[in-house]
Amino acid sequence: MNKYIPAIILLFFNITVKAQQTTTIDFSASNQKITAKKNQLIISADYYKKDKADSEDNSKRAKRLKITGLVFTSLGGAGILTTTPFVIIYGVSDNYTNHHIGDFVAALVGIMGYTPSTACLITGIPMTVVGFKKSKQQNSYKEF
Repeated sequence: MNKYIPAIILLFFNITVKAQQTTTIDFSASNQKITAKKNQLIISADYYKKDKADSEDNSKRAKRLKITGLVFTSLGGAGILTTTPFVIIYGVSDNYTNHHIGDFVAALVGIMGYTPSTACLITGIPMTVVGFKKSKQQNSYKEF
């Protein structure tokens, strides 16, 4: 083990010295070369087109996510607001022969109305929040 530590240190030192000696850095972005020389940076036009297209795609996705979240949230809220009066009406109504039928129907209507409405709210609220945050983030990139 003690033999390998100096070798590792020398190897690391050799790599850092060689990295400092190079003046040109080449790396690939979408199969196009980007070359950086001391104070010069050359980027192809294809890279800008691809970056702009990616930015527009991300902006469209954020907008769609926000709109879809608002639709689901609206459906959930409307479902709850529509179901509540029926649950109250059936719960209050009395059948003179059997008093438990109104409560049973109120529970049945409540289950059938509140379950999908709650599912829409649980899905819609996070989608709306994430869509607004991503949309705001994309707009802040455009300003920069």
